[in-house]
Amino acid sequence: MKDFDLKKYLAEGKLFENEPTVFDDESMDALLDIIMKYVKDPDDAQYELDRFDNGGFDAMSDMVTANLLRDPEYKAWYDKLHNIKQTQMENFDLKKYLAEGKLLNEAIDFPEMEDEFEGAMGAMVVEPEVYLQGIIDASAEEIVSDDYYEIMNAVEQGFYSKDEAVKLAKEWAKDKLSGLAEGKLLKEDIDMATILSHDDYQELYIGNRAEHDASSEEEQFSDEYMIDLKPGMYHMIFWNDEGPDYIVYDSKEEYIKDSIKSYWDIEHFERKFGLTDELDAAGDNWESVFNKHIEDNLDMYYEELNRLINNSEADGDSANGVVLLQNGKVVAGEATNISRRFN
Repeated sequence: MKDFDLKKYLAEGKLFENEPTVFDDESMDALLDIIMKYVKDPDDAQYELDRFDNGGFDAMSDMVTANLLRDPEYKAWYDKLHNIKQTQMENFDLKKYLAEGKLLNEAIDFPEMEDEFEGAMGAMVVEPEVYLQGIIDASAEEIVSDDYYEIMNAVEQGFYSKDEAVKLAKEWAKDKLSGLAEGKLLKEDIDMATILSHDDYQELYIGNRAEHDASSEEEQFSDEYMIDLKPGMYHMIFWNDEGPDYIVYDSKEEYIKDSIKSYWDIEHFERKFGLTDELDAAGDNWESVFNKHIEDNLDMYYEELNRLINNSEADGDSANGVVLLQNGKVVAGEATNISRRFN
């Protein structure tokens, strides 16, 4: 591991990817009480909460989100959770973390789980990260069910108690997921994007140019549609049957402000977040007011942009497909890494 880039690892926030969520039972109950002000039926309120829990803010109905955006109690709830996460990161003791050997710790020995994982990957059911996160999020009953036959069988044969198996499975999945993240750091950066051809353009391919050029001739793409990506924190790549193009940004705020103004429809966000009256009242100063609203609600705008990207599709006529990369990782939209094309 002598080539491991710790600075890059820390800059990409990998240490905090698997930290416990602050959306615990108490905070979710508090959000449910706020939702109940706008959805009187308890079942409907719980449904909205479940949608939030599964898909975030954008998964909730427009009526509820519109009201929550104006609700000071919701803002206080959100700010409290944000402050908890910030405090957790500010109080993080890197020296202690490294001294405890957590960064490069050895994998947890759980052969039954390894067998389950290899079987799932061999069948190409889901991406490894999705599979591992599913174990982390699964209930105890799910882990010892026939969804994970090898584990269920080991418990039934007495090799592990149910509690031991569940604890081992979750620790193993977290360790495996962390290992995948570390492994990705040792690979070359994403610095190119392409489509297959003018007639086969629905899928975007991304990868490392050097890795692509070193592959066999039959695995290489045509240079006609291939573009190089300059270094940056955020890459918004958009494409159609003519090929891809992109915009690169070095900060989240820069990405949100510029992409809304240069690519997306400002009026969409004006309507989405109920800003029409406020912007009209500002007159010629509307842009400063709009920018201030973005600055005060960066995460909210980021989530809405991700929703728009996820709903984008290249149709060969007027619409583009869109993908967002953050530090070389796809966070919205869909793209295939060139290294996986023939897997």
